[in-house]
Amino acid sequence: MLSITLNGHTVGRASLSGNTITAACPADKKYIYRLELKGAGRLALGVMVPRGDEFVLTRSNIPHGSWSGCEVLRSLPGENICPPLPFALSHGEAGGGWDFCSDELLKSCLQATPRVKTAVYREERYVYFPLYANQPCSMAPFFFCMRVFDSGNMQYAAIKITGNMPEPV
Repeated sequence: MLSITLNGHTVGRASLSGNTITAACPADKKYIYRLELKGAGRLALGVMVPRGDEFVLTRSNIPHGSWSGCEVLRSLPGENICPPLPFALSHGEAGGGWDFCSDELLKSCLQATPRVKTAVYREERYVYFPLYANQPCSMAPFFFCMRVFDSGNMQYAAIKITGNMPEPV
């Protein structure tokens, strides 16, 4: 049995039988879930489809390998990835627990920043938030490593956190 994760949280299970994988997780029908098999490498499995209250996917011809789990990439219908992030903006989750961070300055800046989202993608944690013109930004001590980008009519800032160290995306 393999775990299916979304932003580092287990959301479902998958099983490999021979060269066929069957996966299921609770459906959040406002999103599209794309599933990747991970292990020594990565294999895009495709889009999970709704069946009742679940998203499911069955795929054959899976190459043999040491697969360790699956990862969901979620997006809204019609939403593309948002460079420099390797995923869509809706993939992230609203702030909340900062247990992954033991640097007190970084943690207090994140807690003071409105509308922060975090996402885990390929075992890397990303933090991003909107920037507002002529408004103070609690994350100012970390501007040196932020990547600012536009999406629609908003500007966002993003950093990647490795261990306790922020680094540019």
